[in-house]
Amino acid sequence: MLHPVLNAPEPASGERFDAHPPRPSSGLLARRFVDMLLADAGKGSAGVQNPGQADPDTFGGLAEFDLPLEAEQEEDLGSPTLSVNGAAAAILLAASFEADPVVLRALRRDAPVVVIELSGNGLEEATDEALRVCVFGRAVAILGGGGRYVTLQTTPRSHRRSAVVLSCDVSKGERARLEEQTLIALSLGLPVCALSTDPIRAVPDALRNIADHTIRPVAWSGVMLSILIEAVTGSAIEVPDDEWIGRLSIADLRMSVSHRRGAAGSLDRLRAVAARRSAHADDLPRLEDLSGYGEARTIGLAMIEDLHAYRDGKIPWSDVDRGLLVAGPPGVGKTLFARVLARSAGLPLVVSSLAQWQSSGTGHLGDCLAAMKKSFREARGLAPVILFIDELDSIGDRATFDARHRDYSTQVVNGLLEELDGATDRSGVIVIGATNHVHRIDAAVLRSGRLDRVVRIDLPSPQDLVGILRTYLGPLLPDADLLPAALAGHGGSGADAAAWVRRARGAARRAGRDMTTSDLLESVRGGRAGLPADIRHRVAMHEAGHACATIALGLGEVHALMVHDVGGAALISSPPSVTTRDRALRQIVHLLAGRAAEILATGIPSAGAGGSSDSDLALATSIAVAIEGSWGIGESGPLWVGDPANGLGTVLAVHSLAPAVRRILHHCEVEAERLVRENFQAVRRCADILVDAGYLEADRVVEALGPVPPFAIAVDMMGAAPAGAGD
Repeated sequence: MLHPVLNAPEPASGERFDAHPPRPSSGLLARRFVDMLLADAGKGSAGVQNPGQADPDTFGGLAEFDLPLEAEQEEDLGSPTLSVNGAAAAILLAASFEADPVVLRALRRDAPVVVIELSGNGLEEATDEALRVCVFGRAVAILGGGGRYVTLQTTPRSHRRSAVVLSCDVSKGERARLEEQTLIALSLGLPVCALSTDPIRAVPDALRNIADHTIRPVAWSGVMLSILIEAVTGSAIEVPDDEWIGRLSIADLRMSVSHRRGAAGSLDRLRAVAARRSAHADDLPRLEDLSGYGEARTIGLAMIEDLHAYRDGKIPWSDVDRGLLVAGPPGVGKTLFARVLARSAGLPLVVSSLAQWQSSGTGHLGDCLAAMKKSFREARGLAPVILFIDELDSIGDRATFDARHRDYSTQVVNGLLEELDGATDRSGVIVIGATNHVHRIDAAVLRSGRLDRVVRIDLPSPQDLVGILRTYLGPLLPDADLLPAALAGHGGSGADAAAWVRRARGAARRAGRDMTTSDLLESVRGGRAGLPADIRHRVAMHEAGHACATIALGLGEVHALMVHDVGGAALISSPPSVTTRDRALRQIVHLLAGRAAEILATGIPSAGAGGSSDSDLALATSIAVAIEGSWGIGESGPLWVGDPANGLGTVLAVHSLAPAVRRILHHCEVEAERLVRENFQAVRRCADILVDAGYLEADRVVEALGPVPPFAIAVDMMGAAPAGAGD
């Protein structure tokens, strides 16, 4: 566990730790490290066919660190026999030192405390060996070694300068010994290196809290990979700096690179591994081409721009939004959003969930937390990267846990908060959570610095569904009008759209012909008939009445009207305003205008304006009840009886309120009929066009209605005169 290393050179007098900006790895130091390991093992020099010259401006002069600028010429004793672990450990160390040269200089000349995070299990001994041979040197004997314990003395036995390497990934039974030996090591005033795959968990606090430097894994590059392949196989090969290389893990390298496969075979195997991993990504659309994602798409594109700027060194990590919670009903494409975002950003995606963490091991709390930490550790090793946590609400809210599971669940939440806080630096790790139920997530998870931005993805509009269907259709039906299918599928999700296209393809395939729009429409409807003509016209009149009232009453903007297979809708937005009695009455008139248009067109109303809690009648009644029972702007004066949102029946049970509410609704119904009657030709014209088109966007609605004059509501029972149709 403790490996003292002797004879590091003394620091130059008065030298200070310099601060250099990170630089990309040139591979020069990695080649030097690999060559030193090979020479130490008696295998001669390798990887030095064209080593180039050291950049003294980068490293402050490697000669000062006892690293020769020219390769040592040893007798060629055959092909190199470095293992993948040995070569990878040396190359990763070298790349980290190139990014921050001051660390290497300090280790060789001073007495820093350095935490080294390993990029995967099995690299501990190899990294220990790389430190001994390439950083500190083997000029003198090594006390302890091979992962065994060694007892440090509070007074060193040698007058020569020493260094200590601590292997911190130990069992629980060895923790006490590790803590004891760490304190002794720190008291000696020597260079101390602590190795761990999970420094936050494994490195003793006493050391981690005073560490001068923390070295974290870097992503693999083409230069680094070519050096590793040559060191392991004995054959040089040029590796282009392709995107997939940065996503390689140590496990990928172990199962792909070998002397038996040779350089070309090893590289081919790595390409195949990367290709299988990204096979599905090639079928994904770009984020900029994704339909139905609204604000999420805008935020995602901004994140991609920032990530590229961070990766290019133009902005610091502190300027990047590093957490996002995507909320919405099932099937709207929350997981797809994360996949497309990663693909569009050119970043790897690490997918995880509580179910995945709990399924590791026996499901014991320790196994679950270890799996969680492994996901974050894997993401840090691939940074910049996107870490996606699906079904985040399943982790729960500590305020609602029952007594039986409180201890277990609370520690799971606490473990997640620890990772999100970045106690282990998660620079370059974007965390995206997905949930169907934001209210079930612990409030602490949504605080600043964690998943502090929530964006909602709702069910797509018909126009969005057109875009989604086009994406899933690919080259099929290139010139087809997909709006009828989208309207027939109103209320469906992106997942539904994928299923519709899949079934339509299947129907055409089984019929032995090309797919048609009829196949798609039949798939969407699933045997359901469309609306009869008379009902379509009634629905169109209803929606046109709402549109006309919106404009006449100055309540906002009409974005679209539609008639679909199960009804219709008017998409309307209203600007923020102060609720006065007059504005509240105008809102009720608007809500009743659809019913009024039906009555004037057919002579009788339908139940279409009522029924559910979000129907026109329900909303109109709710406003009328609020006027009398909670807003203090009714006949009863400044009275608050209850919140209509908690149940209209409770408020209406107050005997004096029901008659006043009925008077408001009756008055507004009369005014709604008067409004529609005065604009009946415009409403009918708009409805006729809507019946034929099925969907009208804002400009076509305005064109269909023509000029609509402002409408002033008549004085009501309380004598409230309108302040003007547009205020």
